[in-house]
Parts: sequence; C-alpha cells; structure tokens
Amino acid sequence: KSTTKEKQIFTAEERKIIETAAKTDPVARIVMILIYSGMRINELFSIRKADVHLDSQTPHMIGGEKTEAGRDRMIPIAVPILVHVKALMQEPGEYLVSNTQGGKKSYHNFREREYYPLLERLELPKRTLHTTRHTFASMMVEAGARPEDLQKIMGHADYSVTANIYNHANAEQLTKAIRLLG
Repeated sequence: KSTTKEKQIFTAEERKIIETAAKTDPVARIVMILIYSGMRINELFSIRKADVHLDSQTPHMIGGEKTEAGRDRMIPIAVPILVHVKALMQEPGEYLVSNTQGGKKSYHNFREREYYPLLERLELPKRTLHTTRHTFASMMVEAGARPEDLQKIMGHADYSVTANIYNHANAEQLTKAIRLLG
C-alpha cells in the first residue's frame, strides 16, 4: 500500500493529555492500551479475559488477527498500561473490553460514540483509531526497538510493512537532527 497522505501520530504532549484522562475516563483507558500495545482496534475488542496473562513473568495477552503472522501472537503489556488492563479485568464480561451487555464491543459504535467524542472533550485533533497503531510503531522505533521485534509485536506478515515504518520514522528523526544546525 502506498499513500501520499502523511501518517499521523499522537505527539508526546497529546499522549500526556490522554494518559491523564485515562486515570478517570474509560474511553481514554482504551486509547492508552491501543497506543502502548500496537494492536488493531478489532484485535483489542477480540481479546478474551482468558487470553490475558498478568501473573506471567512477562505480562501479556494472546490475540491478533488479519494476517497469519498476527493470529494468536504474544502481545506484551507495557508498564504504562498495566494498571488499565488490570482495571478492565475487574469489569464484568467475557472480553477485556466489553460492551454494556458484556459482549464484544463494536468498532463503529466505539469510534463514533466514544472515541471521537473523547478527542473532542480533550480538545485533540480528530484522528483515526489506526493513529494509535502508528503512534506505537513510532514510539518503538524512537526507543530503539529492533525491526524484527516490532514486526512480531505488531503482527506484520510482510517485513516490508515494518521496514516502511522504520524508514518513515528514521526520516523524521533525521529531519529533527538536521534542524539542530539552525
């Protein structure tokens, strides 16, 4: 897939706003989990509580879809979202993130009735839910993650998808570096 449209991410400042909101806002909590896990929204909504392993030496979830590489993969739970995952485990329902009846949450309803209104409340620019995934990838590259590890965490079947993320992120870092010259 090639696109001329710039892939957007949540900036560090915007992430801080979402992080602060997540302390009391259940929608912001879900957005935080997406940002720090790299999962696709439907992957998160498909995670059953039985697939969440908090007692493991490495807390993780087993989930994923879309590609064979993404199916049933180990998704580590990053420290910043551990508290949110633990809180969701206490909620009723079979799924980690359930609808009001305890069943699987709908992508469309979440996006329209919860996610976009959250961005509006927090006075953040309207971005797609997939922006959380781009944000995760960008944060991982910036932190020095190896491309092959990122590929596994994100469930990319094709390495070129991961390589494109790296090339894009590295171009941004090089641009920042050259701006240091004035």
